[in-house]
Amino acid sequence: MLIYAATAMAIVSVIEPFSPNLHSLLGLQFAGGLASGFFVPLTLSFILRNTPPRAWAYGVAIYALNLEVSLNVSASLEGWYLEHLSWAWIFWQNVPLAVSMALCLRFGVRPDPVNPLALPPIFSVSPPEALPWR
Repeated sequence: MLIYAATAMAIVSVIEPFSPNLHSLLGLQFAGGLASGFFVPLTLSFILRNTPPRAWAYGVAIYALNLEVSLNVSASLEGWYLEHLSWAWIFWQNVPLAVSMALCLRFGVRPDPVNPLALPPIFSVSPPEALPWR
């Protein structure tokens, strides 16, 4: 699931600067936010699944440090983009990171086996029956 989110984030980030109007830009921002919203919970579950319990605190702390540094560095980096390049680079900066993340996930992480019996019941009904108002 994380590889799909990274790929979607890369595709949306490439398309965003070419938005013809504000509505399409906001729609793409929504799609990119939805894709990147998977990063934190899935990455934390990956850390907790693949590290020994005694190293969980260190893994989560390193990931939290990564989030904090990226949030603080991004404002300066985006200001530099506006001064020296163009505003489109604010979106394009995500592409190499998302693509490298997807490649690392594809070639560096073994896939988890899917147990169809462990899927939530929503996946065992037809789509109209899964709608909340039915």
